[in-house]
Amino acid sequence: MNTISAITALLLASAAVASNDDSPVRYRAHGMTVLMHSSMKTVTLVDGDNVLGNPVTFTCASATGCVLVIDATVKKAKDNGGGLTCGYVDDSVPPPGCGPDAAYYGYETSGFVHEQAKVGPGPHTAKLVVNDGAGAEVTGWTAQYTIYDRKVHGTN
Repeated sequence: MNTISAITALLLASAAVASNDDSPVRYRAHGMTVLMHSSMKTVTLVDGDNVLGNPVTFTCASATGCVLVIDATVKKAKDNGGGLTCGYVDDSVPPPGCGPDAAYYGYETSGFVHEQAKVGPGPHTAKLVVNDGAGAEVTGWTAQYTIYDRKVHGTN
């Protein structure tokens, strides 16, 4: 019986490791919320903007607003050169803006973005977008959205 349980546990563990798409992870503690999402599924891009994964929604609960930091890495194959990796919050690109991908035509390349936005209280949406020509492929990506509550002056 223990052998069957051990084999079953091993099969389940190997199936979890073999998964190509990670479910979003949400963590909240001490005025900070972290949303993480990643995938190793190949996505063939269309010409123009391509949203990776589903947009994430969050609510800024601080009366003085929040700061959102977007960190993302995108790996591409069959790159057409000149692509951009962008984070968006409420359909706008926060500073300092999109990160240009290396222009290695037909080769593997990576795009990176690190952006920061101030948002007011209430609901917001953030997403990761790759802009490139048709036929390029995203072979993996990871995005982390960190939301910090802004402090009220005079409080800890």
